[in-house]
Amino acid sequence: LDIAWIDGWVMFATAFGGFGLGWVADRVGRRPAMVWSILIYSVGTVATGFADGYWTLLAARVFTAIGVGGEWGIGHALVAETYPSHLRGRAAGILQAGTPAAIALAAAFGCFCSPEIGWRACFMLAGLPAVLVFFARRAVPDTSDLRSKEPGSFVELARGEYLYRSLALWVLVAVHLAAFWSSYSW
Repeated sequence: LDIAWIDGWVMFATAFGGFGLGWVADRVGRRPAMVWSILIYSVGTVATGFADGYWTLLAARVFTAIGVGGEWGIGHALVAETYPSHLRGRAAGILQAGTPAAIALAAAFGCFCSPEIGWRACFMLAGLPAVLVFFARRAVPDTSDLRSKEPGSFVELARGEYLYRSLALWVLVAVHLAAFWSSYSW
C-alpha cells in the first residue's frame, strides 16, 4: 500500500513538473528550463539512493518526478519548434519510441547490476544524466532565436545544421528514459 501511495504522488508530481517547468520554459526559454529539469531529476534520483524510510523515499521520488515531467514536456516542445513541419510527426514518434528501449535497458540493468552493486548504487548511478547539463547548455537550441526555414527532407535531420540538434536531443532523451525507467521500474 505504501508503494501505491508513492506511485500515485509520483504521477501527480510528473504532471505538476510538466505544467510548472513548461511555464518556466515559456518565460525564460526552453534551454534553461531543460537544464533545470535535468538537474532536478538527477538530484531526486540520487536522493532516492539515500532514502532511509517512507517519507524520505516519497520526497525523493516526488522531486525526481517534477524534473521528469518538465523534461518530457520541454523535450516535446523543442521537437515541435526545431524540426520542419513535415518532419515533426516522425521526430515526435522517435522521441516516444525511446520508452520501450529504456524499459528494456532498465530491466537489464535491474537484473544484472542491482544484485551486484545494490539498489542504492543503482539510483545513484541513475543520477548521471546531470552530466548532460553541460552539453544541454550548448546543444539544446534556443528556440527564441529560430527563424522560419524552408522544410527539408527527413534525411536532412542526419546532416547539416540539424545533425547536431538531432543527435543531442535523441541522446538526451534516450539517456533520460533509460535512467528514469531503470530507477522507476526497480
